[in-house]
Amino acid sequence: MIRPLARLTPDPQVLDRIHVARGFTGFQHYALVETLLTIADGTVSVIVCPAIDGLYRDDDLRDEERQEMLVRVLAMLSRLAREHDLPIVLTRTRVDTLSEPVATATDVTIECEQTRMGPRFHSDGFETLVYPLGNGQLQTTLAFWERILEARQPVYDAAQVGPQSSEVPADGTY
Repeated sequence: MIRPLARLTPDPQVLDRIHVARGFTGFQHYALVETLLTIADGTVSVIVCPAIDGLYRDDDLRDEERQEMLVRVLAMLSRLAREHDLPIVLTRTRVDTLSEPVATATDVTIECEQTRMGPRFHSDGFETLVYPLGNGQLQTTLAFWERILEARQPVYDAAQVGPQSSEVPADGTY
């Protein structure tokens, strides 16, 4: 987990502020979230739980335990979010009855779909507008350029406010 982050970080000291913990079973994951309740403080700025439903699908859990444990973990994370005013980012491995509580527990849902240009993310008011192609090249969408042109319109309008005539003023001054 840290190696990909190390390639992205502008300074190695940034990594000192990132803490990574991983459970290998649903029970371990559950225990990690319980521990997080006791150690989270004002220095935590975001919690990320990728594939939160994944470990609760494993065979080491009985069918009746799976959703119950996942719902309890989501409740603990919701408590953390409320008590510390923290954003919590969750992803799930698939959409089904087990992962349904994940969608229910969230305020904002961002959908991800694979396209031939790469992953496309979208939600209310947000969508992927730029796709990296490699070698510093990007593929953009028409919606991207529409937003760029809308943002530039006030600058263009302000430039048009100046003198509209090429005539010399009567007093000879400019």
